[in-house]
Amino acid sequence: MFKRMMQIAAAVVLAVPVLAAEWMTDLAAARERAAAEGKLVLLEFTGSGWCYWCGRLHSDVLDTPEFDSYARDKFVLVQVDLPRPPDMTAPPADEKQRLCQEYRVYGYPNILVLHPQGYVVGGFAGYRRGLDEARKPLDAAVGAARAIRLALEGPLEQRVDLISMVYRDMESNARSAAGMPCVVADAEDEQKLRAAVQQRFCTAPAAAEPARD
Repeated sequence: MFKRMMQIAAAVVLAVPVLAAEWMTDLAAARERAAAEGKLVLLEFTGSGWCYWCGRLHSDVLDTPEFDSYARDKFVLVQVDLPRPPDMTAPPADEKQRLCQEYRVYGYPNILVLHPQGYVVGGFAGYRRGLDEARKPLDAAVGAARAIRLALEGPLEQRVDLISMVYRDMESNARSAAGMPCVVADAEDEQKLRAAVQQRFCTAPAAAEPARD
């Protein structure tokens, strides 16, 4: 009798579905929640109806209990699920396409990690075989957010060095999405920091003038 009861109890436990991670769809609300909870925002661009590797990323990583346990205390999750690949050259037809254009998302799946203030601190593009593979760039993003926070406490040149290092080490999709790193301590500092980081990243050597007769 006792053995039978234990079998029934085990069957009930197995029948209870594993709760997947909670995904929001409102980025602004997610940023507010992340700020209130001391977390980062994990922003996923996906195409559940047409993108094979997007589905694989969910089944193998994002919808697993292991990912839920890993992400719960680090990220507020936001999903941008596109009904079709957006036309990145056309004016945005809706908020989803606008976000794709804003963050320069050209491939799927695409994961970006954002500070609650909105700037990109890391992410990855494409399929990852399991949580261990996905954790590497996500852990790096968490570390980048800490480094940027520390950088804001130092003088301008130190901030430029640290922020440049952080963005240089990002995966290419996150670095592209970040655009111009604009991480400032206050409004008066913005112009100096932006100019310094822009010079560090964007100044190319002048082309040599053609020889003249």
